[in-house]
Amino acid sequence: MMMSSSAGGAFFAAVVPGTAPHFEKTMYLKGQRKFIDMANELRLLSTDFPTEAELADSEDLSVKNKLIQTFSKIQEISPEFCKMHNDFNMGKAEMKAEFKKHYDVGGKILTLGGMQKWSEYTDNYLKPTEDMIARYKATGVMKDCSSDSRDEGGNCVPFNSFNTAMRDNDESCENMKDMLEQTPEEIAEQIIGEIRSRIS
Repeated sequence: MMMSSSAGGAFFAAVVPGTAPHFEKTMYLKGQRKFIDMANELRLLSTDFPTEAELADSEDLSVKNKLIQTFSKIQEISPEFCKMHNDFNMGKAEMKAEFKKHYDVGGKILTLGGMQKWSEYTDNYLKPTEDMIARYKATGVMKDCSSDSRDEGGNCVPFNSFNTAMRDNDESCENMKDMLEQTPEEIAEQIIGEIRSRIS
């Protein structure tokens, strides 16, 4: 049965509780997805750091340049990432209350493909892209927790859960404050200097 134009408009305008668009809006799924994508990107960047042995080589300028490039990318993403982390933490109670007002645990929502459990819809909406999974596999740090074992033995990477991405980054933004006050060049010099003084 086709929707009337007014009903269809209401559906896509996210004003009808129990529908996918309304659920997405209530749960800020677009924001959650963006946050997870940035968390995955930052985690990937952390695997790109040169080794201690490489950093100790005073003749290899490419190592220092790689370190500068990595910190430049981290500084580019971090301000928005940390603002989102803070905003989500501050709005947690409000989002939970709004959710409880319209949705039940284990409930279903109306999607364009029919009725679906909102938890399954969320998982599909937030799951990492094939490209992100491939990039993680290439680094050798991937930990697939797509099954019920997601909380066993450490966190999953790439992140496939908003709550896990939030929890895993609770301290990250605090730690990045000092880093954001320095230039990538200054950070690189500081790290290389510390390593060389330690091994000399």
